Amino acid sequence: MGAERVILELAKYLPKFNYQPIIGIPVEKNQALPEFVSAAKQLGYEVVTFPISTAFDISAIKAIKKYVQENQIDIIHSHGYREDFYAIFARTTAKLVATNHLWKRTSLRLRLYAALDARLLKRFNSIIAVSEPVQQDMLQCKIPADNINVIPNGIDAAAFSKQVDISATRKSLNIPEDAIIIGTLSSLSKEKGLEYIIKASAETLQKITNIHLLLVGDGPEREQLQALVQKLSLSDSVTFAGRRSDINDVLGAMDIFALPSLNEGLPMALLEAMASEKAVIATRVGDVEKVITAESGIVIAPANVAQLSSALIKLASDQSIRKELGYQAKIRIQQNFSSLAMARANAAIYDNVLNH
Repeated sequence: MGAERVILELAKYLPKFNYQPIIGIPVEKNQALPEFVSAAKQLGYEVVTFPISTAFDISAIKAIKKYVQENQIDIIHSHGYREDFYAIFARTTAKLVATNHLWKRTSLRLRLYAALDARLLKRFNSIIAVSEPVQQDMLQCKIPADNINVIPNGIDAAAFSKQVDISATRKSLNIPEDAIIIGTLSSLSKEKGLEYIIKASAETLQKITNIHLLLVGDGPEREQLQALVQKLSLSDSVTFAGRRSDINDVLGAMDIFALPSLNEGLPMALLEAMASEKAVIATRVGDVEKVITAESGIVIAPANVAQLSSALIKLASDQSIRKELGYQAKIRIQQNFSSLAMARANAAIYDNVLNH
């Protein structure tokens, strides 16, 4: 989700720097088109899809190579293990740039993918890390330091300034009008630490009875998380909203945004929540502390239910603190994490690889 939103933000501003983006998306055969495809098309971007049967489909390489050659593509910029694989094995004359958003290692399969990707990235012309911890991870895998640049994610803050119908959104989610919504926006996967926000919500409910936890997203941990909610008797106070395309509306309905991750690069969801003027609580992972200042949010230790619950109680019990943190958060994003700055930095990388 995060990488896809980065791509859409980049595509918005790269033409200002004389780069015309084409978004290439591998799509599994006999499956519905990913939401990313329709989102990119709705925004007016040029989109091409490449049918695949498996995650690493050798037969797709020929189609990708043919498209790159026929359309005289100068640079292939890939975002992910699978995309890095296709970029390398298409073996075109296009320069290769990759963005590493984060290597996840929460399963044997993901550890193998990370090891494979580390080998592939050594053959790219340039690699972008979204945070310093991601950069350090690649350096430990012997990827040359000269080939790595850190470029923070950015967003178009103005897109999150639109007025939304909070009442209608809450009604659509079946959440009471007077509830204090603690929300998060992420894949439901192990590294996101969502079990801790569920447990912290249970503790917070003992002191503030009208809080409601909203989990937006889907993923492999959904059943386990739902079981935990049942075990803690939280079914009436937790909503699993699944994937949503109306992110502005959903963020607008939240009172507090929580990011309880165990591992991150620089999460787009955090930037979006701050741009939406939300009071945020996030764990000390990735480059989170470079985004959140003492004036613009609360940073806590990962996997710490007590700290998370304490922060939730502080914000849920004081609307004035929430408003002040939200206001400062929005200013912070506007001044320091714009998608225009991100696109400018990416374009500079493109200039460099083309000139060398």
